[in-house]
Amino acid sequence: MNSRSIDFWQTAFTIVIVMIPWQERNPLSGQELQLASVTRNATANDIGFRVDADIYADESKPPIAQFKTLFTGNKSIEIDVASGDVVVVDSSLGVIQAFSSSRRVMTEIELSKIESMLQATLAQSPSEQPPKITTEEGNLVAGDAVVQYRSKTQSPQVPIVAVRYIEFADWTTKLSAVFPPYKPPQLRLKLNEQLKNEKLLPLEIKRTTRSKSGTQEIVSKLIVNYSLSIDDNKEIVRVAGMVNDYKVVAAKEFFARK
Repeated sequence: MNSRSIDFWQTAFTIVIVMIPWQERNPLSGQELQLASVTRNATANDIGFRVDADIYADESKPPIAQFKTLFTGNKSIEIDVASGDVVVVDSSLGVIQAFSSSRRVMTEIELSKIESMLQATLAQSPSEQPPKITTEEGNLVAGDAVVQYRSKTQSPQVPIVAVRYIEFADWTTKLSAVFPPYKPPQLRLKLNEQLKNEKLLPLEIKRTTRSKSGTQEIVSKLIVNYSLSIDDNKEIVRVAGMVNDYKVVAAKEFFARK
């Protein structure tokens, strides 16, 4: 072996020795490292983000429901962790898609139709004073002595996160107003409007309902993740495939049996 060959193998051996400790200190896969790099250099709207929500009827007990909402491109994808049911708001197509995992059926409704149905519903409601927003101890408060929303808030690291989340919350609020469970939307929409105007993200939303039978509180606690994990991206692909795998039914049929 000549001296040039010896120099080459010594150099190669040195590179291997240097690389091994680096690999041990960086357990992420190549795809994860790429995602981390993008996260540092792009906005949340470019790479997507996730909001996890735990719903409590009694904060001393486990949550009664859990949701994860994935935001990617023009889509917002809410997944019910327990049932596997999915709601997708697709602003590029102008539709909401809803999927029932247990029945393997889906429905699709135009956003414009939901809006027109909502306006028709509100027109039939008795006229009343529009809800007002106040600030109490740093919380946004909407409502009265009967029904009240109280929201703890934060300013997100990336303002678009608040805007995207509130836009999604608006559409799901409207959907629940015109299809079962037919929840009155005015208070929540007013709270959403204020959050969006101030580019605030709710950390916690408490809905208090008072009646002759007593007081009920439902608390939603939210955690924002400013990037999508590899598992999140797998979920996005899985949901996209449901469009082809699930039977399409009319919205009336879908929500009647939900």
